[in-house]
Amino acid sequence: MPSSRWLAATLFSLPLSLSTQAAEGLGAHVHGQAQLQLAIEGSSVELLLDSPAYNLVGFEHAPQNDAEKAALADTRHWLERTPLLAGADCQLKTASASHTLAEAEEAYHDHAEAHGHEHEHEHEHEHEHEGEHDSHGEFEVIQRLSCDGSVASASLTTPLFERFNALQRLDVQWVDDQGQGAQVLTRERRALSME
Repeated sequence: MPSSRWLAATLFSLPLSLSTQAAEGLGAHVHGQAQLQLAIEGSSVELLLDSPAYNLVGFEHAPQNDAEKAALADTRHWLERTPLLAGADCQLKTASASHTLAEAEEAYHDHAEAHGHEHEHEHEHEHEHEGEHDSHGEFEVIQRLSCDGSVASASLTTPLFERFNALQRLDVQWVDDQGQGAQVLTRERRALSME
């Protein structure tokens, strides 16, 4: 099974020019969009999903009530127990799901305290810094899968679109022993073809 070090080295060495369509949003925080990177070695897959928290839980701040706490716990539980690839009879071997929701909330409050909520200033400057202090909560999911047969020749899909209604676009990049590639999946075009 590939190591996490191999996964990181492989995934981060993918050239951004794999596909301008898939790469144009890489690294950008855009609601409705996420990135999925796959490192495939035979029937083993390591994957990395990066998504704005909004796509998965509907908010980007630390949970502030019981409903948000439950949504966060449920989403994290699902991401750590559901293989994010379907169609190759993949079994989840390991998974971790982390988020930055507490950090996003803390960063926002730190920024607000730095500006002191000074309401005495002129109202014309009220929105001057709007967007400048936006704190974006993110999810990162790492999974290791063991699949029956070759993943590269399988007809693959992902359960992400069925589970998360806010997700509209998934930029997928992969590398395997045959090469590398990229494809954009959408709610209308969900099949991943690596051939």
